[in-house]
Amino acid sequence: MQTPPLTALAKLFETARLAGTARWWCLPGGLDLFRPGEPAAELHLLRAGRLGAFRIEGGDEPRFLGVVRPGEPAGEMSLITGAVHSGRLTALRDSEVVSLDREAFFAACETDPDIMTDLARLMVGRARDAGRATALVEPTVFGFVAQGPIEDLRGFIERLADGIRAAGFSAAVAGSEAEDQETSWFSNLEHSVDYALYVAGHGEAGWAAKIARQVDRLFRVGRGDYPPPPGAAAHTPAALGVGAELVLVQPAGIRRPRGAEAWMSATGAVGLTHLRRGDPGDLARLVRRLTGRAVGLVLSGGGARAYAHIGVIRALVERGVPIDHVGGASMGAVIAAGLALGWELDELEQRIRRAFVASSPLDDIAFPMLAMTRGEKVARRLEEHFGDVQFADLWRPCFCVSSNLTTGAHQVHRRGLVRAALRASISLPGLLPPATQGQNVLVDGAVLKNLPVDVMRGGLS
Repeated sequence: MQTPPLTALAKLFETARLAGTARWWCLPGGLDLFRPGEPAAELHLLRAGRLGAFRIEGGDEPRFLGVVRPGEPAGEMSLITGAVHSGRLTALRDSEVVSLDREAFFAACETDPDIMTDLARLMVGRARDAGRATALVEPTVFGFVAQGPIEDLRGFIERLADGIRAAGFSAAVAGSEAEDQETSWFSNLEHSVDYALYVAGHGEAGWAAKIARQVDRLFRVGRGDYPPPPGAAAHTPAALGVGAELVLVQPAGIRRPRGAEAWMSATGAVGLTHLRRGDPGDLARLVRRLTGRAVGLVLSGGGARAYAHIGVIRALVERGVPIDHVGGASMGAVIAAGLALGWELDELEQRIRRAFVASSPLDDIAFPMLAMTRGEKVARRLEEHFGDVQFADLWRPCFCVSSNLTTGAHQVHRRGLVRAALRASISLPGLLPPATQGQNVLVDGAVLKNLPVDVMRGGLS
């Protein structure tokens, strides 16, 4: 909702600031302005930055209520009612705040009733919108921090910005030359463009720490042909509940990445993007990811009928539809993993035909104590085609689902050995023995979630 003009309230704070009766201070990104249960002794006005309002109920995850932007007040409801704060207000950026104590506020209201009118309009609007906010606003400010020496990282981010502009948006790039800028400079830059990109090269630790307090999403950038350096998990984004992601720059022409799982573990990354040097398709995929236009393809199970997915993929490719993320259940998961691994369509079709169509992988008949087959032939074929590939070493982000008989819920596989996850996802009860993972017994993903579109949607947000 568009915030109505708060003319009287803004005048009050400016007058109080100039008179020295209000305090003007900086709240670093990631810190709280107030928390539930604290007394409401002041009314606050945000001059620069961004604040996020959250409701914490019991042991549940904080529920996002909305954003406080420059020029808007905070803490007005508790101040007026005399109650303690019921929510949590967190700085999503380094923020400048002007605070006016309770007595001075009510004294001003007695001489200018328009102040309370401003607040009444604002509170009605916020109450109307509170039930609609279920997640943080779309990210528009991104930080890229080098993990070790990266050749021409600034140039890469400039090319990324060019891709964003080519998609019809405005974008700006800032490096360490902006390290000494005031909070208001970052706030003004953010509001002057659709997307702001900050970049910190190797050795720019102070600037990297500042970036982490200014962004919606933080990307750690490393060289995929090098092991992760010590301290790769330093600096986390200030936005509550949003972890850092990982970008690995790969040498041009390599068949597939290797060793990315070590990077994921070292950085604690919540997402991974591989970029081959000089590959415009990989760069375009990241542009779509940043601008909220990434395309996810979800493939269902269906045994041999899942072979038809290859024709669908071929039709999408021929029509120029990009495929950025893939996932699926049962045989759909097998095809999705092949696509994510980088198999061309002809190779994908040949491999699936050879492994699952030309001859049966289910003819190792067993005495039916657990299933009709031993599952050994299926396991060998998965090993033949996927080897020891980890999910982190797939070119495209990929997931598959299985059905967890121990918990009674579906299970999402995004990490670890690809063929082990696929073996679980295709374990049709009665036909193949179930797979195990620790104490969990896993069977075919199609049993509980044959078309996991919601899983994909969550991964794209």
